[in-house]
Amino acid sequence: KIQAIKVLREQTGLGLKESKDIVDRLD
Repeated sequence: KIQAIKVLREQTGLGLKESKDIVDRLD
């Protein structure tokens, strides 16, 4: 899950909070 947030941030340039919210919704 942490890895997913990290990858998402790298791919999208989103902030940590935004990325975490997205990953939480996908989970």
